[in-house]
Amino acid sequence: MTRAGTSLAARYLREPLPIIAPVLLVLALGHVGTYIDGADRYALASWAHSVSTVFLIAPVVGASAAWSVSRLRSAGFLERRWPRGRAAIYLDATWVSAATGLLVIAVTGLIAAGFTAPPPALVALAALAIMQMVALGVLLGRFLAGIYSAPLTLLGGYLWMVMPMAFEPLWLRHLNGHWPDCCSVPYEPSLRGLGAVAAVSIGLSVIALLYAGRLTRGRIALSLVAAAVAAATASYLAAPLGGEPVQARSNGLKCAPLGHDGASLCLFTEHEPERTLAEDAYRRAYDAWPGAKALRGSVFTEMVDPATNQHVVQFGRSLSDSSAVAEFAGAVLPPVPICAPGKPYANGLLRETAMVALVSRATGSLPMADQGAIPPEDEVLVEQIFAYGADAFSEWLKDVSATVSQCDREGISS
Repeated sequence: MTRAGTSLAARYLREPLPIIAPVLLVLALGHVGTYIDGADRYALASWAHSVSTVFLIAPVVGASAAWSVSRLRSAGFLERRWPRGRAAIYLDATWVSAATGLLVIAVTGLIAAGFTAPPPALVALAALAIMQMVALGVLLGRFLAGIYSAPLTLLGGYLWMVMPMAFEPLWLRHLNGHWPDCCSVPYEPSLRGLGAVAAVSIGLSVIALLYAGRLTRGRIALSLVAAAVAAATASYLAAPLGGEPVQARSNGLKCAPLGHDGASLCLFTEHEPERTLAEDAYRRAYDAWPGAKALRGSVFTEMVDPATNQHVVQFGRSLSDSSAVAEFAGAVLPPVPICAPGKPYANGLLRETAMVALVSRATGSLPMADQGAIPPEDEVLVEQIFAYGADAFSEWLKDVSATVSQCDREGISS
């Protein structure tokens, strides 16, 4: 090994974080194990769960960075003038901690996702979340001794990672880079959400650099401007996302005909093994639901943002015969308007009850009310629909489709 390589290795091993990295890896793998049970074929979801361990790792990285900067402060390095700028000094003091944190997350992801390539968006997310904690550590380490700055960074980091999930608006939880709900098969990480995390990370880093030197009114004013710009940018980008930092997936969809009537089914590659079961369920539904116009010539797709003439379905690995039929039943029944959630159709029939009736006719079995499938008061209604002849059933289905609740100008169900 060259002298430079030996020096780099010695420097790496002198830092506190590499010493506890194995412990962090065990904790990260244990956390990921609570999400991944072997049932998900979506490698991106496995990587997302691995990156969500940033809530465990990033605060520790920040505490290590705070300790390193506090040592420089105690030794008087930050008060002197150096040929290198303070940004370079801070980078030299914190890169080992940041790199170790990223390495732990990367190893966790490789193990959890079967050694697939890491998605670039999630790599950037992890790096930005760690960047936030490093900036926090640098800020506290600049003004406090290590015995105070490290634990305060650790505590503040954990609070920032977990507390936003308990508050509204919901988009606040996306700003820290801890995205435990990303991503089911039809989704991928949101670029808007990633931009919001970047805005917070850059804003914190700018403030840390402004406070690196002697404090002046000008630096304080600039730091306030940086905080305002970062907050405004982050809120603008994250607010439209609601509770999930995801966007519709745009690749991996495969379409194939469902039958002789021109209908087709588009599934993501991870759900291709369920295609045969879905096709069998469609044939059952087609034969059992006379008058169900939504089935004929339609496109059923797992794409969450389909064209207006397509129906959204979801066929996961835990698919059963009845759940597959239920996906097509959801396409046949008109939705209750969004302004009237939980309300019945205008004829008083709950959508859930109508769904059970459709599934029962297609599977040939009646659910029992005492098993929680339907409310007890609707059991007689479902049995009646189950016993309808073809003509009576067609009239019932036509009546349901024609009596969807509407919303008035105030957004209240009529």
